[in-house]
Amino acid sequence: TSGLPHPPILVEKAKRWVDGLDAWTLTALYSACAESKSFFIGAALIHDAMKKEEAASGGGARAGIARDGKWAVGAARIEEEFNIESWGLVEGGHDYDRLNCSIQMHSASFLAQAVANSEAL
Repeated sequence: TSGLPHPPILVEKAKRWVDGLDAWTLTALYSACAESKSFFIGAALIHDAMKKEEAASGGGARAGIARDGKWAVGAARIEEEFNIESWGLVEGGHDYDRLNCSIQMHSASFLAQAVANSEAL
């Protein structure tokens, strides 16, 4: 394995959660993880998108930070935005990257919400 080691219980719970996803939600997770380059950002976005139907129907309160598409874009782009603040924006580059990231994250969230809503019917 590469990267930093993670506690075995975390790896096991993440694996169990991913294994329980249907093909459509797994596709949304893949898209969010690939764009953000982070399993945790993608998982938080998709997990919360799946829970929006439950919260809307009164099935649970969503306390804390709303992990929606806007949040995911900010989390995924934090390093690049810092570099833009330090070194400046490259027109035709950074602006398109921002737009693409926003489209990918919001699309992944929408797909996960749509699947969750269809299962709730």
